[in-house]
Amino acid sequence: MKIKYANQKYPFKSLKNHLHGYKDFICIVKRNIPNIAGDQIVDMFRELSSSGCAAATFANVLAESNDFNSSELGISLDDGSVLDYNRVLVDVYSKFYGVAKIKFYEYERWYFDNLASAARDLLGETSESNEENGRRLLATHKYNLDGVTSDGKIIIKAAVPRISEWTGTISNIADKKFNMPQIATSEELQLECKKRQIEVEITDLSIRRKLSGIDGSKTSWYNYYLNSFNGCNLEAVSEQIVAKDFDGDYDEFIRYINDLVEKKGYKICVSEGPNGICWMKKSKEKIFPWYKVSPRPDVCHSMFFKCFDENGDIVVISWGEEYVISKDFFNQLEFEGIRISDKRLNNTL
Repeated sequence: MKIKYANQKYPFKSLKNHLHGYKDFICIVKRNIPNIAGDQIVDMFRELSSSGCAAATFANVLAESNDFNSSELGISLDDGSVLDYNRVLVDVYSKFYGVAKIKFYEYERWYFDNLASAARDLLGETSESNEENGRRLLATHKYNLDGVTSDGKIIIKAAVPRISEWTGTISNIADKKFNMPQIATSEELQLECKKRQIEVEITDLSIRRKLSGIDGSKTSWYNYYLNSFNGCNLEAVSEQIVAKDFDGDYDEFIRYINDLVEKKGYKICVSEGPNGICWMKKSKEKIFPWYKVSPRPDVCHSMFFKCFDENGDIVVISWGEEYVISKDFFNQLEFEGIRISDKRLNNTL
């Protein structure tokens, strides 16, 4: 069956114009984030259209991976005459949409009948202390008065908290921290922390940092995504390829990439290097307008490598279509090989 490649702009366009399949995208999002509101889905797809190239590239890697069985995702990609990998894109993106950096501030608390007894127990004071002396001694040693309980006990709080920092999805962190994977939103997490008298700071991450946020590497989020499906036996292995290491020997570069693809089963992701200047053109248009790979020098655009054409130029999938990047730009590009395989088998190459 023909493949419809993932295009990060399509879900928003589909939703905005009620194009075919937009309801399927909404269902996928709600499966991952049950309580999400309609306007939040619109915001998600708008963000996806401008910053979802890495997720689209990964979806297209899965589209071309022989070991990948879409049924393991629990969603149907069959859209009549095509397998629509925009559905994988939406699934990937919405699973990582809630990734954030979270800091927990946990203050130890003690309960006493009065400040004098608090000073004696916490500071080891043996001399008689009145309330005023107790208050002064506690403040000097960085203990704070934190209110009174309903039965009249004085609450003393340590001035310096224990701080723990986590990066991941809300549900993943809530599971590890509180054994409560059912917590799915930042609001639910904040409410649970309030019950436990834990202060929490949630910092939303940019999509590029979201996708490297799970344990700090792209390979981690590839596998985080694959492992999110019960019974999925796939794993991702990655290899960085630095074009500049070939010292301008493009023929050697082609041989190396072809060897990775044909003999070792890797799929290749392509992006413009930092401050690189690359242009590309649509492969099927007779009159070729040129497109800047990345509109800004501080933004990298990720694409899926398809093949080398007869001229040795680089053919990529970007925005769901084929583009050609001249081999003259290859030193300006960064490459990453991803191999999706069955982790039950011996993957030694």
